[in-house]
Amino acid sequence: MDTYRKQLIFSYLALEAAQDDVLEQIINVGMAGVFKEINDSFLKDDQYVFDVVQFRGTDDFNLNNLLQIYDTLENSLNSLVFENEISDEEVDEVRIEWLESFNADLDDFDDEDELDL
Repeated sequence: MDTYRKQLIFSYLALEAAQDDVLEQIINVGMAGVFKEINDSFLKDDQYVFDVVQFRGTDDFNLNNLLQIYDTLENSLNSLVFENEISDEEVDEVRIEWLESFNADLDDFDDEDELDL
C-alpha cells in the first residue's frame, strides 16, 4: 500500500475516532439536559447502549449542533470510503499501525512531562 493511501486511511480512522468522541458528548449533553429525568432513573452500574437516533428531534440547540457535527463526520467518512474504494480489509490492516502511532506519541513524553487532559 502506498503512503498516500495509507494516509487517507489514517484520516478515515481519525475522523471515525472523532465521531465516536462526538457521540459520547451527544450522550453526555442529552442525558444532562433534555433527558435528565431518564438519566436519573438509571441506577449505579446500570449499562445501556445508546444510539444516536435516540437524541434526535429535540429543541436543544446544543444537542442539535452536536448531532449536525456527527452527521457531517458520517458523510465525510462515507465519502472517503466511496470515492477511494477503501475496503474493510484495508482499514483493518492500517488500524494496527494507526493505533501503534498513539503509543509512539505517548512514549515521547518523559516522567517530567504532563498531559493536560
